[in-house]
Amino acid sequence: ALPIYFVALDVLIDFPIQFEEMWSGKATRKSPDGEIYLVCIDHLIKLKEYSNRIQDQQDIYFLSRIKNGK
Repeated sequence: ALPIYFVALDVLIDFPIQFEEMWSGKATRKSPDGEIYLVCIDHLIKLKEYSNRIQDQQDIYFLSRIKNGK
């Protein structure tokens, strides 16, 4: 049987960063099925600050620690 993966995605209707800027700063990871494009940590923090949900506030804290190597 094939493994089942669950991925949580946020869909933004309005966002503070232009797509071209996010695309040029993306991180690319390889998977057995191809490439995966990820938003860079600085843009992710900015997007979460813009949404400002409770979960986003917690994520910003942890993302900032990761970014600063703590």
